[in-house]
Amino acid sequence: MYYRWNVEINVTLEIASRSKEVALKTNDPDDMVLAETMLGAANHLAGNHVLAIKHFESGLGYSTSGSRFRAGVSSRSLLLVGMARCLMLRGLLDQSLGYAKLAIEEGERSGHPAMLCRSLSLVLPIYLAVANFARSEQYIAQLTELSTAYSLKPYGAVATGLRGRWLLLKNDLGKGIPLLKRALAELQAQSHEMLNMNFVCELGAGLIVTGEHQEALTMLSNAIDVQRRGGKFQYMPALLRMKVLFLASRSAEDYLDAEETLLTAIDWAKRQSATLFELMAATDLAELLRKQAREPEAYKHLKEALYRVPAEISFPARTRALQILSQLQSGTEAVT
Repeated sequence: MYYRWNVEINVTLEIASRSKEVALKTNDPDDMVLAETMLGAANHLAGNHVLAIKHFESGLGYSTSGSRFRAGVSSRSLLLVGMARCLMLRGLLDQSLGYAKLAIEEGERSGHPAMLCRSLSLVLPIYLAVANFARSEQYIAQLTELSTAYSLKPYGAVATGLRGRWLLLKNDLGKGIPLLKRALAELQAQSHEMLNMNFVCELGAGLIVTGEHQEALTMLSNAIDVQRRGGKFQYMPALLRMKVLFLASRSAEDYLDAEETLLTAIDWAKRQSATLFELMAATDLAELLRKQAREPEAYKHLKEALYRVPAEISFPARTRALQILSQLQSGTEAVT
């Protein structure tokens, strides 16, 4: 936990691997649950989402077949949360919502406010990703109430940041940006910077829209450096995409740098099997290329990304991509 909270993910992976070696020797289901939880979480933070899912699934299997839960329901809760978040990034949002529901139910059954707060704070981004504003508002209010009642300050800061994200998604930048800034400041003051990546990208996008370009660039560049040094590559595609918003907002002279950065973001997302991040970056790239009258290239990139996104559930990122693809298709047909 020390290394994970200090964003030293390579060391975290090493320790998690050692825990698995010990668990295999003890042949104790509880030890395996704990080891698989650690390996899943470490790989998820490193951006190895496919491998993380395998460890989470394995841990869930042990937790229901022989485990005495000496580690408590805490590990099972983390396993469910991990599955939900990995599936979200892989674009499997219908399955992700299922695990998010189970994680919240596990937290409620535990009777431990801190565990329920952890589950709520970690799965709420999934409800925001599918634009379920009513459910998001309900859970943010619950997280705020619990964190206040039990003096769980880090989760109070997370609730503030999630409220800011919720407001930004509803295009209320005037109220959302101050809340995101406040959340980041509180997490830093409490030495819980590990939780701040939930808000850096959204705040960066909001600052660019309001013209605070330099503040956005400084914040995003610092975040990228921290992630690179610590081996926490989970958010790298999203951070690079936010940096592109800054480049593209300045002038057409920066389009080449923006294009190269988006291609790098797409490459990162592909290597991580982070289909959701790939789709969002490919959509931005398609819009950038369309501004330069390069519709065939834009269509190719976007269609390739959409092909990897399951069609079981509609969500804003997919809807936006489909709308742009349709416009590009009309444009390319007109040219031919």
